[in-house]
Amino acid sequence: MWTAGHCVHAGGSGGWYRNIAFVPSYNDLGKSETELAGATTTEMAPYGTWWADWASTSNQWIQGGSEEGGDGAAHDYSVLHVKPEQGDKSLEETVGAALEVDFSAPSATEVSSMGAWGYPAAPPYNGLKMFKCVDRPGRLSLSPSLPTMYRIGCTMTGGSSGGGWFRWWTARPSWSRTPRSARSTTPGWRTAAGSGGRGDVPEHEPDLRRSVTPRVP
Repeated sequence: MWTAGHCVHAGGSGGWYRNIAFVPSYNDLGKSETELAGATTTEMAPYGTWWADWASTSNQWIQGGSEEGGDGAAHDYSVLHVKPEQGDKSLEETVGAALEVDFSAPSATEVSSMGAWGYPAAPPYNGLKMFKCVDRPGRLSLSPSLPTMYRIGCTMTGGSSGGGWFRWWTARPSWSRTPRSARSTTPGWRTAAGSGGRGDVPEHEPDLRRSVTPRVP
């Protein structure tokens, strides 16, 4: 599965994180904090918990990433291999589907609508419910030497930045380009790393660095 680079590695000032878990459709019923206190495991995690046994992110994020994004912002993405806490089915087999990845995403000026989904945790949110922002994207460039990124208006806060960005492509939804994950920057805006008109992104990124991330009981 794809997520943000800063969800697995601290960037230039730190190292790899451990004990990384993914809970598909977490609190899909939208229960409040009070209601969740008495909820069953099935209500909170209908597809179970999936633990990462390795993670990959870009060398650019490892070397230049920071809490504010830094020089690694346009490469803030990662890939996780996950295993179920119980059973032996794959994640796709369990949830029943997986979206195609659009590696040839167009310039922001050619996209009429794009959405970001996530679980914002910083106030006024609490990380317990999924929210989304859908908007016509614009372009964001942090430096002439860095890839241009998509940008949309959004009020989601920190905690949601590992979620996906989606657009309709050939009459079906898809991840936007290589699925660079969203990262919250300033209130009212969200950016998708490494997207929005850069034409030289290969279908398979060559510079991912891997780390084993064992679960510690």
